[in-house]
Amino acid sequence: MNTISNSQARRQEEHLYYAGPPTTSSHSCCKACCCCLLLLLCFLALLVLAGLLVIVLAVKPRRPHLDLTQVGLQYMATAPDPNQPGPGAAKLYLIIRLALAMVNPNRVGISCRESSLTLVYRATPLATTTLPAFCQHPHTVKNMVATVAVDDINLSNTDTADFTRDALLNDRIELRLLAHLATNIHLLNLPSPPIQVSMNCVIVISPRKQSLTYKQCGLENMNPTTDCALDADVRRGRHLNRDLRPSAMALNLRQKQTECIARMLNLNQPLSATSGTGNEEVYKILIYDKFCQNILSPLIHVKDLRKHGVTLYFLIDKDRNPVHDVPAVYFVQPNPSNLHRIVSDASQSLYHTLHLNFSTSIPRPLLEDLASSTLLSDSIHRISKVHDQYLEFVTLEDNLFSLSHPSCYLQLNDPSAGDKEIEDLVDHIVSGLFCVLATLSVVPIIRSPRGGPSELVASALDQRIRDHLLSKNNLFTEAGTFVSSFQRPVLCIFYRNFELPVAIQHDFRYRPLVHDVLGLKLNRLSVQGEKGGIRSYELDSSDSFWVANGSLEFPEVAVEIESQLTKYKKDVDEVNKRTGGTHGSAEFDGTDLIGNTKHLMNAVNSLPELTERKQVIDKHTNIATVLLGEIKDRSLDSYAKKENDMMVRGGIERGDLLGVLRGKGTKMDKLRFAIMYLISSESINQSEVEAVEAALRESEVDTAAFQYVKKIKSLNVSLASANSASRSNIVDWAEKLYGQSISAVTAGVKNLLSNDRQLALARTVEALIEGRPNPETDSYLSFDPRAPKSGSGASGSHLKGPFKEAIVFMIGGGNYVEYCSLQELAQHQQPAKHIIYGTTEILTGVDFVEQLSLLGQKMGLGNVGSSSAPAQ
Repeated sequence: MNTISNSQARRQEEHLYYAGPPTTSSHSCCKACCCCLLLLLCFLALLVLAGLLVIVLAVKPRRPHLDLTQVGLQYMATAPDPNQPGPGAAKLYLIIRLALAMVNPNRVGISCRESSLTLVYRATPLATTTLPAFCQHPHTVKNMVATVAVDDINLSNTDTADFTRDALLNDRIELRLLAHLATNIHLLNLPSPPIQVSMNCVIVISPRKQSLTYKQCGLENMNPTTDCALDADVRRGRHLNRDLRPSAMALNLRQKQTECIARMLNLNQPLSATSGTGNEEVYKILIYDKFCQNILSPLIHVKDLRKHGVTLYFLIDKDRNPVHDVPAVYFVQPNPSNLHRIVSDASQSLYHTLHLNFSTSIPRPLLEDLASSTLLSDSIHRISKVHDQYLEFVTLEDNLFSLSHPSCYLQLNDPSAGDKEIEDLVDHIVSGLFCVLATLSVVPIIRSPRGGPSELVASALDQRIRDHLLSKNNLFTEAGTFVSSFQRPVLCIFYRNFELPVAIQHDFRYRPLVHDVLGLKLNRLSVQGEKGGIRSYELDSSDSFWVANGSLEFPEVAVEIESQLTKYKKDVDEVNKRTGGTHGSAEFDGTDLIGNTKHLMNAVNSLPELTERKQVIDKHTNIATVLLGEIKDRSLDSYAKKENDMMVRGGIERGDLLGVLRGKGTKMDKLRFAIMYLISSESINQSEVEAVEAALRESEVDTAAFQYVKKIKSLNVSLASANSASRSNIVDWAEKLYGQSISAVTAGVKNLLSNDRQLALARTVEALIEGRPNPETDSYLSFDPRAPKSGSGASGSHLKGPFKEAIVFMIGGGNYVEYCSLQELAQHQQPAKHIIYGTTEILTGVDFVEQLSLLGQKMGLGNVGSSSAPAQ
C-alpha cells in the first residue's frame, strides 16, 4: 500500500513540473537555432551569388549586334494615284532584298524573338517585314535574308515633291532601315533578361542605275526626337513580304583590277580607305615582263606609281644595277625564263627583298624549282612572299577586256595542230577567264552554243571552278553567300565563226574606225600632227568625249566636235567679258574693286576646266582630221555602206562589186570587201567569183584569205539542206573541234541583221539575258558550277534568267564593233543592263584577214609565188 502511494506521489510531482511555464534557458536555445538557420541561408545565397558572379566573369557576356551586309535593289517605280488626282499625289512601288548578319560574340548561346524591320523615307514608314525567331550558337554569325516590298504606298504631297526632286534631279533617294531585336543570353540553360539589339542604317539608291550607291550603319547619327517618332509610326506600319529575285550590283572590272594592282604595289597589305595607299610609305622598285606591262599600261600611270611609292620600274629581261636597301615588287607571268631571272636577281642580291607576284597561278613544278634554285644559291632569304594575283588579262575600259592571246583563230584552225596544242590553247583561255571571274569574285551561270571551241571552253571552265570551290579558302569566298545566290551574272561564250563578217567588215562608227584605221592599241595611238610631227594620244574612260561619242557615226562625231568648239569659244568670250578682256563690257567696272576681284577669281577658277576642254577638243580635232584624210583617200564610207547593204540584201550588183574592187582603197580594203561578198552570198556564182579573183590579181592582192573562205564555203554547200545537228565541222581536218560551218553561220545572217543594225551576237545575248523561250537559244548549253553536276550541260529553270548582268566572251578574236553593239544593247534595256565584253584578243579587220591568209597558205591556196602577208 505504501509503495503505490509513493509512485502516485512521484507522478504528480512530474506532472506538476512539466506543466509549468518554460524557463529562461530553453527560450535562449530556440533563438540560437533560428539565428543559425538564417545565417546558413544567407551563406548559401551568397555562395550562389558568388558562383553566378564567377560564371558571369568567366563568360563575359557581350551585347550581340546586327549588321546589314548587302542590299539588292530589285525594282523601284512611282505612278500617279488614280484615286487622288493632282500633281502632288503618287504611289510608290519598291522592292529591296537585304542580307543581315547577327553576330554573337559570346561564349554561350543566344535566342532572339520574332521581330520587325522597317523601311522609312524621311518620317514616313514605307513597309515592315518580319524577322523570324531563332537560336544561335556561341561565337557564330547568323545570316538572314529579308525582302522589304513597298506595294501601293501613297505619298503625301510634301513627300511626293521631295521624292520626285531626289529621284529626277539628284538621282539619289535616301532611305532608313530600322530594326529592334529582343535577345536573351543563355547561362546554364537559363535565359537572361531581354537585351535590346538595334540597327539603324541609311542607304542611298540611284533610280537611274537601279542600284545601291551608299550604305552607312550606326546609332551615333540618330536624332532622338525624330527616331522616337519613327518608332511610333513603325509600330503602326504594315507587314509586307515578297519572294522576288534581287538585283545584281554593278561589276566594274577596271576598278576591281586596279584595286588588286594597288594592293600588290603596297606589298599586298591592306590599303588605307581614305588615301588609297598603305599606312606606312615604303619606297620600292617595280619589275615586270612584257605581258604584265600591257596589263599595267591602261590602268596605271607614272603618277600612280609615284603615289604607291614606286620610284623605279624596269622590264625583267633588261640589265639592271643593284639597289641593295630597297624592296622589289615583281609582277610577271609564271614561266621558266622569268623564274630564271628571279633566281639570278636573288643570288646577286640586287634588291633587299623580292616580293613575287605572278599574273596567274604558278604551277607546282615551277614553284618547287624556284625554291630549290634559291636554296642552292643561298638566296632564299631574299624571297619575301609569293602571291598568285590572278590578273592575266588586260582591261581596256570598264566593260572591255582581252586575254591578249595572239593568233588564237589561226591556232584553232591550223590543219597541222595536234590535240595537245588545242588542249593547251583551251586551257590557256580557261585560265584567263578564271582570272577575270576571280577578280570580280563571281561564279556565273555559263551558257554556250553546242559544239566547237565555245563548248570546250565552257565545259572546262565549269570543271575548273567546281574544283576550286572544293578548297576551303577559295577565291570566291569574299563575295559571300548573298552575292553567289542572288546576284550572279550570266557568262555567254561564243566562237568567232558564230558571226564571222563582223571581224572583217569596215565600220563607220568613231571607236571602231579609230581602232581599224589608226591602230588604237592599249588605249593609245599616234597620228601625224599639224606641223608634221607625231602626236600620241590616250583614249580611255578619263576622256569624256571618247566615252560619250565613241559609238556615233563619224559625221555625227565631226558635228559634235564643231559644237564643242563653238561652246568653248563662247565660254572663253564670256570669261573675257567678265574680266574686262573686251571693250564695252557692262560687267567689268573699273571703279568697282570688289566686283572686279570677284570676276577675276571666277575666271581664274574656270581656267583649268577650260584648258582641259581645249586639250580634249584639239585632240579629237586632230584625230578626226587624220581620219577624214584616210576616208577620202580610201573611200572608207563607200566600203562601209556597200558591205552593210550586202549583208542585208544577201548580195550586190556585179557592176558595183567590180567598181569597188577597181577603185580606191588599199589592197587589204579590197580583199576584205571581196571576202564580205563571198560570205554574204547565199550561193556561189562561179563567173562572179572568177571576176572578183581577176580584179584582185589586177591590184596585186594576195588571195590566200579569199581562197580559204571560198574553200570552206564550198566544202559546206551540201549542208544547206541538212539539219542543224549535222552541221558539225568547218573542214574535215578540223572535225576534232566540232566547229560550226561558215555556211551555217552566214545562212542566218540576213535574218539576224535588223534595220537598226543589231548584230547577231547582240540579239543572241539579249535573248540569253531575258531568259524567255527562244528557238535561237533554247538548245544552248547551261552550266552552274555551284550546283551538283548532273550531266553535260544540264540545265534548270534557275539557269535561264532573267539576268541583270552579263559577261560576253568571244573566242578567236573580238573587235570594237561588237563591243559598241553590246553597250548600246545594255543601255536600251529597261531597266538598263550591265554587259562586259571580252575576247582572246582585240583585232582589226586587217589583223583577222591576215590570220585567214596564213591559214590559206598552210592549205596551199593563194597566188602563185606570193609568200608574204597581204599588204595594207
